[in-house]
Amino acid sequence: MSIESRLAAKERSRKARRKAAAKKWTAILIVPVLLLCVLIGYLIYKSVTTVNYSKYIAKDGTIQGVVAKECFSEFPNLDDITVDCEPTDEEIETKLKNTIKSLESAKDGEETSENASEVIDYEGHLNDEWVEKYAAEKLGEDYAHTEEGFREYVKQLAHEEKESKARSTVSAYLNEHTTVKTYPYGFTRNQRKVLKKQSEKTFEIWQAYGIYSQYETYEDFILANYESKSAYRKALKAEAKESTKTTLIWLAVFDELQLSCTVEEVKAFEIEQAGKSEATEEEKNKYWDELVEEFGQPYLMLEYRVTVAQNKLVEKVLAKAHGN
Repeated sequence: MSIESRLAAKERSRKARRKAAAKKWTAILIVPVLLLCVLIGYLIYKSVTTVNYSKYIAKDGTIQGVVAKECFSEFPNLDDITVDCEPTDEEIETKLKNTIKSLESAKDGEETSENASEVIDYEGHLNDEWVEKYAAEKLGEDYAHTEEGFREYVKQLAHEEKESKARSTVSAYLNEHTTVKTYPYGFTRNQRKVLKKQSEKTFEIWQAYGIYSQYETYEDFILANYESKSAYRKALKAEAKESTKTTLIWLAVFDELQLSCTVEEVKAFEIEQAGKSEATEEEKNKYWDELVEEFGQPYLMLEYRVTVAQNKLVEKVLAKAHGN
């Protein structure tokens, strides 16, 4: 074989080896590339379908990198908030009539609402005998089983109803007199996922009771109540901003009132809310761990701050209304 032939044969052999090596490395590399694509796809899917409630929330329950009050261009003086918790004579009379109607209907087996609009002529049959027949159980040992005792009972009910409206009155005042200049971008955006998840859970609960049986899926429910998916996303975006404003307001109130928020306080609060105060320590710890796993401790801390701020401010406003 000539020198040229041998050189040509070597070159062909070299090319064949390179080609085989290329196929080998391609086969080796394609597997991790495919795995990487699958992983990226999974992460994207997970980020869309799962909710991290604690995202953008610090461990202490504040929004990461945010001082709530600094997000406002206008925030009211909490001492300026007042409520009227004393029912008028007209409100007491209306409550008296509705309570009589409710008790009579319950006793006589009729289905009706305590807030029925029917005008009731109770004069003439509201007496001690009527009270003993229809209202004794409600009065218990706290009120005399007489017409006067019943009137005192109803007056207290009217008073409690008036006080119960204080929370909404305070919230409305704060919302009306607060202007947000800067929304925390990440937190506000994540609120869309949180609100959507909460809406889906509510839908599932109602559907289980047959309330939304006409809808097979949550998407069917959305399309039936909004013009389009785009309209739903727009509404969700607006709701997320409003939710963020509310959260910022109560975080600011929490700071203004100099309240406390520790892990121990939050854990005790959640256990009490769940009616597990008498449970064993093991059961309490298990329940707390489940909450943390589902929502994350930062989210639970934030929710505690909001709830405590609401309760304490309403208590303060009511105390002032009573002259304390």
